[in-house]
Amino acid sequence: IGNVSFNSEAPIEQRLGALALPVGHYTVERRDEALAAARRATDELDRQMERLQAQMSEGWSRMGKASRDRSEKAMADLRARRNALAEWVGGMKHGSTGAWATVRDGFARSYDELAVALRKARSDFEQARRAKPAPKPADEQQADKTGR
Repeated sequence: IGNVSFNSEAPIEQRLGALALPVGHYTVERRDEALAAARRATDELDRQMERLQAQMSEGWSRMGKASRDRSEKAMADLRARRNALAEWVGGMKHGSTGAWATVRDGFARSYDELAVALRKARSDFEQARRAKPAPKPADEQQADKTGR
């Protein structure tokens, strides 16, 4: 994106930051470049969200109810933030010349908020994954023993 290098092996924080920074500097005359940068940035966020969802699904059976509830809530929040980001991308594409700075800055702000929320969700999940699983309630333990 622009002259910012994107290294797919770099930590997520570096990749996400490298993707978002240039978009806020594009002028309306460079709308097409800004849109391409925005699409690459949102595609990377989508990949990270999909990866986190897959990791959560993989570890679902080892998570306690509270961890599962937090994970579901975090993913719902990420999806809502991603939808809001898509609205800003649409605004960048279809907005008037006079609204360009507002829409561009709205995209950058929304992107930053989603990236922070994604990092927090990933961190919370990693922390929960490292924690000892919560014991099963007695009725679930009994069901395991009886095969039901």
